[in-house]
Amino acid sequence: MLAQNHAQNIDEVIARLTDIIDISRQEPGRLGYFAALYRKVTISVKQGILNGRFEDGARMEMLDVNFANRYLEAYELHSKGETPTASWQVSFEAAGHWRPLILQHLLLGINAHINLDLGIAAVETSPGDQLPPLKHDFDMINRLLADLVQPVQDKIGEVSPWIGFLEGELYILLNQTTRGRYSTARVSKRLTDESAACLRARYCTGHYLASRRLRIIFSKAGL
Repeated sequence: MLAQNHAQNIDEVIARLTDIIDISRQEPGRLGYFAALYRKVTISVKQGILNGRFEDGARMEMLDVNFANRYLEAYELHSKGETPTASWQVSFEAAGHWRPLILQHLLLGINAHINLDLGIAAVETSPGDQLPPLKHDFDMINRLLADLVQPVQDKIGEVSPWIGFLEGELYILLNQTTRGRYSTARVSKRLTDESAACLRARYCTGHYLASRRLRIIFSKAGL
């Protein structure tokens, strides 16, 4: 059972993601797909902190925890029958259907978490004038994510043969999304309404194109 209080450090984040994966195995359920990917990313960020790849390891851990807590809170609201933010609601509802591919479940989670949650988490971590110095570590996270793209695709390909058909679109989408993340944070700094932040960031940083590609991916699979 997931705890109701927020995670306090990166190890607690990893533990709670593991809980979600275990729950998904026991029930079983498709919500574990994104949690498994997210745990892999979080472990990579933790290793990067330990290896000194970030300018400010403590700040990066705080960002990671603030970021993860938005997903964990959305997951907990859904598990209790309550309503999370609209983008997460779409992702969680899709988990109840058999037709979407593993890749599509991952993309729905990526869309909700990066295009909405990350900018808000960045502003919570580094408000006001503290935000610009965060850019270097944002760029470092992009490189860590890029290193994970091919291994993740290979793993999905072992159980989902459609990955070969769609992996070009996945690479373009992830590349566009990660390149726009810091701009998303700057836009979110000026906005307080979550839906407005999501819409404004999408148009200001090129996330409109990423969202369009997401729809193209779904249409290719007949959804």
